[in-house]
Amino acid sequence: DDFDKCSKTRAIIDVDWPCELIKHYSDDNIGCKVNISSGLDWAFSIVDEAIILEDDCLPHPTFFRFCDEMLEHYRDDNRIAMISGDNFQFGKKRTNYSYYFSRYPHIWGWATWKRSWDNYDVDMKMWPEVRDGRWLEDILQSKASVWYWRYIFNSVFNGKTDSWGYPWTFSCWKQGEVSVLPNNNLISNIGSGADALHTKDKDEYSGIDTSPAQFPISHPPHVVPDHVADAITEKEMFSGSAPKRLVKKLLNELIYTRAHKYWVNAFNFTYFKEIDAWDYQWVFKCFIRNERSVVPNVNLVSNIGFGADALHTVEKNKHIDLKTETMVFPIFHPPYVICDSKADTVETKRLFSDNSIVTKLLRRLK
Repeated sequence: DDFDKCSKTRAIIDVDWPCELIKHYSDDNIGCKVNISSGLDWAFSIVDEAIILEDDCLPHPTFFRFCDEMLEHYRDDNRIAMISGDNFQFGKKRTNYSYYFSRYPHIWGWATWKRSWDNYDVDMKMWPEVRDGRWLEDILQSKASVWYWRYIFNSVFNGKTDSWGYPWTFSCWKQGEVSVLPNNNLISNIGSGADALHTKDKDEYSGIDTSPAQFPISHPPHVVPDHVADAITEKEMFSGSAPKRLVKKLLNELIYTRAHKYWVNAFNFTYFKEIDAWDYQWVFKCFIRNERSVVPNVNLVSNIGFGADALHTVEKNKHIDLKTETMVFPIFHPPYVICDSKADTVETKRLFSDNSIVTKLLRRLK
């Protein structure tokens, strides 16, 4: 039965435009996970970038131009893992740009580069280290989401789930990469039904209408994941439920509200030139460009510039005149690019959110 279906499918695979057509088929049914991942390994042994379309997905004709232009635009930007044609926001938009950034690499119709696929590991060999180091908490920062994705990744790693897509998500996350998603949907998945491999029953994501991408493309001036859109995706597609959403909301308010207020005030004071602070401008630039900082595991610098004559730090505090330590060489590099949210939370609490915002900022007034 599989042989007959494969033969009929292969008979209709052709293109009607001038190009070099190269076909790569497996002689045996080796399963979705191995077949697609090995097929993409083969493709990227030939080309440096590619547009990939699932066999049961119907693209809007503008999908190809959108991918082509975005592949060129972000070709040398290692912060970007891939370009997707999927949009699951159902009309919700927060900006007027042509696309937004997301931590979710949707793959019904997508495009990427060899530089990104080279990081892919179908066996997820790094998963035990990421799991046991609790790095998933740093990426998702939600107990419900962490529980869900830990279950998914464990299932794939232990061979209980046959998926090449989840290892791709894991690859993007451990590299600290984001995906480009269009602000309108360019891909319709029409492959639901009794004969489908995964989607046996139709749901709200089956056969979503597509609409044309608008050109010229309007590019956002920053590379910051849209956490509001990602929260909707997480809630609707993955781990969301009413009790879990409530827990997430309370935890986020508890941990981040003070820091959020601090940075809003800091950036406002700087923007309106009420304080003379080049470093807040630098922090803002890093934030909006989604850039990370490398911080050593020992302190290498001691700030001794405090006192009555100091510009900013008049009184000594626990962060002044810290003891330095010796850096150990050779340097031991982590095999992933994931921000340590636990360390960031400690630093946020000590440096930015616990102290009086007004007092701390007033010290920096001109």
